[in-house]
Amino acid sequence: MNSESAVSGMLTLAQASHILNVHINTLRRWSDKGKIVAYRVGPAQHRRFRRADVGALLMDRTQDAKVDAHYISPH
Repeated sequence: MNSESAVSGMLTLAQASHILNVHINTLRRWSDKGKIVAYRVGPAQHRRFRRADVGALLMDRTQDAKVDAHYISPH
């Protein structure tokens, strides 16, 4: 697989933020803090995200939401 086809299989900032249901600035901040790895591509150094990384973060957020809901819901 060449580098161009590898990049085409990655998600853009907008696509990844849509999947994660967060604002693009939130995803940028997470990337800057190392919560998710962003790969810089092209002369403008746009961020791209691996589908597997976005999926893993989505699963983590889903698990966190379940734990939060458990503590919030009446017993």
